[in-house]
Amino acid sequence: MSETTPPGFYHAEGDPPNTVRYWDGSQWTGEPTAQPAMSGTPSALSDQTRFATVGIRIGASLLDAALYLVVAAVLLGVIAIAAPDIGFYTLVLGLSLLSYLVSIVMVAKLGGTPGKLMVGIRITNDDGLTTPPGFGPAIMRTLISFTGFIPGIGQVIPLIVLVANIIMVATDDERRSVYDRIGKTRVVYKRALR
Repeated sequence: MSETTPPGFYHAEGDPPNTVRYWDGSQWTGEPTAQPAMSGTPSALSDQTRFATVGIRIGASLLDAALYLVVAAVLLGVIAIAAPDIGFYTLVLGLSLLSYLVSIVMVAKLGGTPGKLMVGIRITNDDGLTTPPGFGPAIMRTLISFTGFIPGIGQVIPLIVLVANIIMVATDDERRSVYDRIGKTRVVYKRALR
């Protein structure tokens, strides 16, 4: 834990899962205990600086998009040469579904997409402490992305969600996005988990 981390209850590396102990600003005090209740008890959630800002989230999303485009271009080229009879739409649909599957597994097992992991933010459970969140929250966070496949309005929904996410993360005390609310998750800085 860094000495710049404000006092509060946090999960200490090496402690049992789903436990926290008190960080007094310079050292850990007490023994690990079950996570404190969200209301009326000082907790790591009371410190808004733990939660990832709009800017860092956009940066992570841009990294994810760039990585996706590079991998998709390589895979499209390889598949087009190996199986030229497969239609372009089928390829794009397959690659999109593959990217969602990879994202779900990475969030469930590592606590973030490649972009989030690179910029130092992690997806946690609703407690703001426990990461990775597991498959349930990872799947729920991804469900809204599948609306992009709805014919006609599928192209508009992701834009609406993007604008809603920016507004919510910028104005919510815990910087929760649409995805966080659906998946019952939080996005925090990795340094806040130590």
